[in-house]
Amino acid sequence: MDLTPNKSAVKVALAVSLSVCCALWLQWDKPYWSGMAVIVIAMSESLGHAIKKGQHRLIGTSVGIVIGLLLISFLSQERFLFLASLCAVLVVCVFMTSDEEYGDIYLTVFISCVVVASIGGFDSQITFNTLLLRLQETLLGVVAYTLVFRVLWPWDTEEIFFLLFSQTQQKLITSLDDLGHFLATEPDEGLLKKAIKKSDHRNSIKKLNEYLNVPLKGSYQLQNQHRQWKIRVKAMSVAQYYLSFILQNISSSTPLMIQQRRLNKAVNFLKDAENDTQPATISTEYILQAYDNLPSDAKPEFMRPRNYRLDALKALKALSIFVTAIFMWIYLPIPDSYLFPLNAAIYAGLLATMPDRVLKHWMLGYLGFGILFIAQYVLIMPLMTEVWQLALFYFINTFIIWRVASKPQFVIHRLIGGNLMMMMTMGALHSTPTFDIETSLIMLIYIMLSLVLVQFYTRLFSNKIAQLGN
Repeated sequence: MDLTPNKSAVKVALAVSLSVCCALWLQWDKPYWSGMAVIVIAMSESLGHAIKKGQHRLIGTSVGIVIGLLLISFLSQERFLFLASLCAVLVVCVFMTSDEEYGDIYLTVFISCVVVASIGGFDSQITFNTLLLRLQETLLGVVAYTLVFRVLWPWDTEEIFFLLFSQTQQKLITSLDDLGHFLATEPDEGLLKKAIKKSDHRNSIKKLNEYLNVPLKGSYQLQNQHRQWKIRVKAMSVAQYYLSFILQNISSSTPLMIQQRRLNKAVNFLKDAENDTQPATISTEYILQAYDNLPSDAKPEFMRPRNYRLDALKALKALSIFVTAIFMWIYLPIPDSYLFPLNAAIYAGLLATMPDRVLKHWMLGYLGFGILFIAQYVLIMPLMTEVWQLALFYFINTFIIWRVASKPQFVIHRLIGGNLMMMMTMGALHSTPTFDIETSLIMLIYIMLSLVLVQFYTRLFSNKIAQLGN
């Protein structure tokens, strides 16, 4: 999100510390929920994306709370119907998680629902207080994140958009120059393949289109000139399509004059925009018409058709994990009431839709981070007597996690490390702090047991999921 990993790490660490301290100051019982909200939102790549994710999280939390409250109100005396309804919510939410626009809402709905249904203990007053607290903590996390990221080294959506737009525009112009070289000479097959790969800027163009569709509050130029920038991104899509088309057909006998002319016009349109000259109306209309004539999969807003059979299989996988955990909880002497099925339900919904290769990182990450934070929880946190010491503890740990895992390939470790930091040390955040290692160890054991269940069903379903995925 930021130009330097250090600044990004400082901002996330400060937002986490601020949310925890505010929750403690307000005397809310579970400050770690607000810290978790900050960590999840901080996975976004821009402030606009973060605001959108925060909105989705609030919507999902609210809907999940309502569903959980309804289940407890009407089915608290019917154990089978209660569990069956919870399974139905899991299946629907996991099935809908693949929706590119609103999938994260469905996941949040289920997690909030199962948390409220589990922690409430079928007591209406406790349940209401829990759901209200969950909503308050989530809102506090969103506010803390937004405040810090708007005030400290603000690097908003507009700046990121303009930087990416400039880079993509320059790459398209360079690719057009390279195309002239290929058209003037007999292209080598190996060089041509490299050129096709090098000139593929579709991901950047799709990202630009995403930036224009997130909340743009504070991005004044994008707000006031939204249509103009939308047209320029469409011009990039036109240029990209015809550039790829020409390179892929350059060795064939297909006439390419029309495609070359459209490519040149699209690039010239972008050059005019770069020089801050007002494009002619006919040029704008030409770009819009050329864009409308593109195949649907060449447009940045294109969403691949959902594979409903694959989604149904992933939902069945999540259901199998949860039902197995329920049977283990009922028929095996597993202590601590709801903690095991709660963890199993959360990881069933969370990991059933992720690629199988990600599971190994989750298991290793949870084991490593779990031991690390339990050690700090028992050895360091009992020595803290002031709120600022607690804030410094979370600041330093969050900064280290975000700084060490700053590269994109380690993004999953940020989420794992941040969440475990809050979960393993949550006893210190209660109104009366407790530093009992047994609770944290049991929590870690339940998490690892849940991940073993996920691993078992992942291997069981892997071949079928791979077949449907292809």
